[in-house]
Amino acid sequence: MARRGTAALIAALLVVTAPGLARAQSEPAARTERVAGANRYDTAARLAERFVAPVPAVWVTTGADYPDALAAAPGASGSLGPILLVQRDAVPAETAAALARLRPERIVIVGGVAAVSASVAATLADIAPTSRVAGPDRFATAAAVSRLVLPEGLNPDRSVVYLASGQGFADALGGGAAAAATPQTPLLLVRRDSVPLATADELARLRPETIVLVGGSAAVSGAVEQQLQGLAEVIRMAGPDRYGTAAELMRRTFGPGDPLWVATGTTFPDALAAGACGCPLLLVPAAGVPDSVAAAIGALRPSRATVVGGTAAVPPATFDRIASLVG
Repeated sequence: MARRGTAALIAALLVVTAPGLARAQSEPAARTERVAGANRYDTAARLAERFVAPVPAVWVTTGADYPDALAAAPGASGSLGPILLVQRDAVPAETAAALARLRPERIVIVGGVAAVSASVAATLADIAPTSRVAGPDRFATAAAVSRLVLPEGLNPDRSVVYLASGQGFADALGGGAAAAATPQTPLLLVRRDSVPLATADELARLRPETIVLVGGSAAVSGAVEQQLQGLAEVIRMAGPDRYGTAAELMRRTFGPGDPLWVATGTTFPDALAAGACGCPLLLVPAAGVPDSVAAAIGALRPSRATVVGGTAAVPPATFDRIASLVG
């Protein structure tokens, strides 16, 4: 259970304005819009239209599977750039067009050659200087991203690390969005019943004061929580399901007035690309808005809402319900 004093400290540390997005005071009125493309690559490219060229960096990861991609959002946010998606062996036309418009100073590929091939890396290197951050598995890749973003360790004033299960994507999507809200705050991954060596080593290097553990005991066991408590104070943020967990995390991390993003929680690509904005990110099921999500929207009082993904991902009735809650 979270200690009240530390939870308040976390809230104070993490209430920030997302890069490139205006706060509520400058918004004439709340509104809701949809950003969607013909496919996941196009949707990520359309989200990147919010960035003004040239950007310091673009983070590129596979759109085919989630393991290597989960830790990308905090890295991209810290670099003030978007996440774009590629296929293993090809750069989709939508991604190539976005890169041409963004004119990045550098490109960071997240994941090994099994996720993003050497030929794709070579194509990207023709656009901008390109590096790859990867480990032998998803846990080591997340740790490698943390080392890249935080080569000299954590900022003592914001000594927080987010941890989520690497065996599913839902809780890590919310954790990545929350971590992305504060510069140089990493997301690391654990198994349900153990802390991988790569994660343990990175925690030992970072020496955080606080670990925010995202998800309930079905995702990350009590035994793992106890092990982590030997390293730092642990605050577990969880709800009854993935939607409630994301809602609880956003409600306790962000203050009122930030722009809100909403994406499906049944697949990962749309929420992954949206997570780099550093704004609250809520997840919804295939149809309807859970009570936990509705309550979080009421608590967050967003200046505006962006629904990410087409009508197959977030149906019109769900969009309309979100719009009514935002006002």
